[in-house]
Amino acid sequence: MRPPPLPLRRVVIVVPSLFTLFNLFFGIWSMVLATRGEFYRAGWFIVFAGILDTLDGRVARISGTGTRFGAELDSLVDIVSFGVAPAFLMYQVEFANGGRQPGSSATSM
Repeated sequence: MRPPPLPLRRVVIVVPSLFTLFNLFFGIWSMVLATRGEFYRAGWFIVFAGILDTLDGRVARISGTGTRFGAELDSLVDIVSFGVAPAFLMYQVEFANGGRQPGSSATSM
């Protein structure tokens, strides 16, 4: 009879997906910060998402725990963190004020 798998192996399998989920967290939180007008911090959160995206792939390859689910989850999270979040940030920076600069009024033109 085969011995039950070690709990450590289960933890190692989950670690790359945790990096991916933290990547998703940073991407979504970047959009939240952009709606609050904290554009500098929102940009840094996208950078942190990129760092985590690099780490999740490396951890999966080094530990040999890459799964199809992990690859699909990573692709979905990449769309949010590197497609939607930067586009939303740029929208908030440039277009959320209707083309007017903060602090300017319509009567000053």
